[in-house]
Amino acid sequence: MPIGSVVDISRVAHGHKHFLDRHDREFNNVLNDQRLTAEAQLHITANAAFKSRTGNLVKKSQVRVLRSGSKVIVRYSNSAPYARAQDGGSGLHGPRHSKYMIVGNPFLRFVWRGVPVVFRYVMHPGVKPTHFLQVAAAVGFRTNLVLLRDAMRRAAKSF
Repeated sequence: MPIGSVVDISRVAHGHKHFLDRHDREFNNVLNDQRLTAEAQLHITANAAFKSRTGNLVKKSQVRVLRSGSKVIVRYSNSAPYARAQDGGSGLHGPRHSKYMIVGNPFLRFVWRGVPVVFRYVMHPGVKPTHFLQVAAAVGFRTNLVLLRDAMRRAAKSF
């Protein structure tokens, strides 16, 4: 008759299920759309290269967590119509590297060097990129990596 011992694996299985549940809770707490959006807006306002005049770009910046099977994608976006030009640059500083024409309807009126001027069109040089969304995403990635590591350590300790 062989000598052996009996191992009750049900406790290990129960502990593993408890660990997976805790893992999911911690993961979802870190990757929460509202928390990430608020964090991204803070990072955008802290960006020294980005100066907001109205706060509209900051308010319209959002973060969405997209889950597809085992993949998790964190998407930073902005719904303001001029957000792409501010983030990536436009005109001479953008992808086309050329000025662009702005046509008035019927005229463009503005003050230039203290004198009111009127033009039918102007050649706009564009805006320099501020990379406000790219910076927010990079800082958010580093921050969330630390938060996820801490969350996984807490989940592992409970096992």
